[in-house]
Amino acid sequence: MSANIKEVEDTIAAYLRQATADFTINGVNLLRLACNHARKRAERMHDWHHTAGSTVVTTSATGEFIIPAAIKQFNNFYLRQSDVDVPMHYASRQTGAAWAKDRMAKRIVDGSVRYLSDNDISITAEGYTNLGIYAPYEVFIQGRIGQLFPKPSVAKSVVVDGFLWMDDYDADADTDFFVTHGSDFLMWSAIVEVNHHGHVFTDNQEGNVSPPLRYRDEAFATLVEHDNFQIDGYRMPRR
Repeated sequence: MSANIKEVEDTIAAYLRQATADFTINGVNLLRLACNHARKRAERMHDWHHTAGSTVVTTSATGEFIIPAAIKQFNNFYLRQSDVDVPMHYASRQTGAAWAKDRMAKRIVDGSVRYLSDNDISITAEGYTNLGIYAPYEVFIQGRIGQLFPKPSVAKSVVVDGFLWMDDYDADADTDFFVTHGSDFLMWSAIVEVNHHGHVFTDNQEGNVSPPLRYRDEAFATLVEHDNFQIDGYRMPRR
């Protein structure tokens, strides 16, 4: 476990038998660059529970909005109305066009879902989940662009739930989940990358050892397993 990214870099340099300063070339800190690459690779490969969050966007007057770049993967959409976030169904434009008619017919028949009127302010956050109430809009997604349907006549506030990209390591004191709990993954990943600079680990040479790819992959696997058990869906219920 490391306190900050600088400690991780010092450890990497020690493994590679060089001074930390030796890895700053033409003003570029290769150790920090490698740690940022490792974290970004991990983000692309797994949705880490500690990055779950939400952001609020304001639609155009016709209900169009862009999913913010900070959102790596969106999960749910809510209409923010009278300080209450009311869930909205969402689908790709292609999917929505295919099953919208059939699904609406089912709702009309069985009455299982009622819609909150656009100006209804009586609903509470506790009430809508129990009553099966949904916002009067759906969200059709095409790429990173969302569209409320039916189109509203004024701008709306939409809450986008999902997983957010993490910040890059910039200052020596920077720390995060990976630095605190996954420094071994950062270390082995960065060693593999910056090994090209010093060639400490080489394949097929007598007396040398190979780059620590196995250690990197094992550290990543255990970190993913740990993260999965922090999520409710993976947690065994208490009895």
